[in-house]
Amino acid sequence: MPDFTIEFDSERIQSLLKALSNAVSPDGFADTMKEVGEDMLYSTRQRMIQGIAPDGSQWAPLSTVTLAIRRARGRSGSKPLIDTGTLKTTLNVRILPDGLAIGTNRQGAHAHQFGTNRAGRGRKVAIPPRPFLGVSDEDMEAIERTIARAIEGGIE
Repeated sequence: MPDFTIEFDSERIQSLLKALSNAVSPDGFADTMKEVGEDMLYSTRQRMIQGIAPDGSQWAPLSTVTLAIRRARGRSGSKPLIDTGTLKTTLNVRILPDGLAIGTNRQGAHAHQFGTNRAGRGRKVAIPPRPFLGVSDEDMEAIERTIARAIEGGIE
């Protein structure tokens, strides 16, 4: 299956993660990362419903061809990436020793995240990028709050 990674680097988050690992047990670290992961899944799914990227930009609307294909299949939705709901429901989180990873094993998801000019049966269909994975400013703030709360609890 295609595999891709979206990484973000935040010195503030990295220093908080280091403080967290020093303040809590390995189980406490994993529990905190699980909470962060659940929050990230929720915000990612909400952005998908709203049709916005992690940076807040609106996704490109569906083409008239895609809308016609959906209607022919008996589907009336006009929102990108949520025709059947499969992509949204295949999002998952893995807790790592130093953080977490959020993604999907859904084949073709990379074409939606990054866009492509080689989709469809003849590999000639263009799909504009509709980034759904990533960390918004609101996500960063929530991650910082969750980790800071866990550090405070671990120190007491």
